[in-house]
Amino acid sequence: MPNLKYLNTSNDTFLLEKRQYLSIKQLIYRKYKLKSIDMIIKCLPQLTTLTVDHFGTFPYEISTFISSIFIRLSSFKSISSYYGSKCIYDQKQYEKSIQKALILVQTMNHSLRHVTLDFECGTATFYRRNF
Repeated sequence: MPNLKYLNTSNDTFLLEKRQYLSIKQLIYRKYKLKSIDMIIKCLPQLTTLTVDHFGTFPYEISTFISSIFIRLSSFKSISSYYGSKCIYDQKQYEKSIQKALILVQTMNHSLRHVTLDFECGTATFYRRNF
């Protein structure tokens, strides 16, 4: 995978190899686990965009995941999660959890005060405003 810039996978085998993939900038990781974040950061140090299947529902866990990736990857731009297949009531509750996570992210570290959140077409996206 020497020149691969974009990876769409639900398989974490590439993370278990403990190799660095310097060319990969975008990752769609459908079956991510919160504990995978350390491996993602180590294996993909040039990552700028990450899409996951679900952030989770607990604001503290979400904010820990989001802040960790923004702090540890200096060129990181955005992370998205699709949630549109849930019923309307669940969407509102999920949006509230994500918004609480944003507040936690912004207060966890001074450098993260520029992280913001958009909801569009059933997708929640955290991104750095200064990019």
